Amino acid sequence: KPDADPGLVGNLMIDRMVGAEIHLVGEAEFSSKGGWGLVCELKEELEKAGKRPYCFPSGGSNDVGTWGYVESIRELQMQAQSANVQFDRIYFACGSGGTAAGLALGVEWSGMGAKGTELVGLGVDDDPEFFHDKLDGIYKSLGLPADKVQSRKLLRLEQCIGEGYAQSTVEELEFLVEVSKATGIVLDPVYSGKAALGMVEDLKKNPVKSACFIHTGGLLGLYAQETMLAPLLA
Repeated sequence: KPDADPGLVGNLMIDRMVGAEIHLVGEAEFSSKGGWGLVCELKEELEKAGKRPYCFPSGGSNDVGTWGYVESIRELQMQAQSANVQFDRIYFACGSGGTAAGLALGVEWSGMGAKGTELVGLGVDDDPEFFHDKLDGIYKSLGLPADKVQSRKLLRLEQCIGEGYAQSTVEELEFLVEVSKATGIVLDPVYSGKAALGMVEDLKKNPVKSACFIHTGGLLGLYAQETMLAPLLA
């Protein structure tokens, strides 16, 4: 167990506001068992107590979670059609693979890909090969034929990890502040911020007429960078 309750930092404030039962673990236990190992251990405890828990991996990146982002492409397509817009490229932050898996299927099945829309995932915690393999694993769990559905054919992945997962540079944080002041859109330092900066760099090298960025949240991660952000907001 951790030496002390971390209190209301990050997501814990929201968790406690909605009355979630929180199970805290220390760094040593997390390192030895891993996140998924701890989830499965808790699942067994709850089942013994007569509960019926449903477990999902980090980011909800499994076969069930994939369908949410397939549906999001349908909604995006409807909005684009009503606004008479054709996106040449769609960008998003890729952190655990679930968003990528669903968006790639949605772009393919909706026909947007056939009409010229390119999907680009900007990896914030691993390299493209890792994510391609993970996506193909998700597609396999969905029962999709491997000879017909291959992630390497459905989307382009670029690495935007920077100095490391959840590690921010001054340049990245300056970009967050600049975007929020100019647009009112708040990005986070772990996912959407790194991805949006990666999008800007990619568009400089490969410009298109119309691009869309899908903001997937993560705003509570800003509080972890309070010390680095303070001078930029002074």
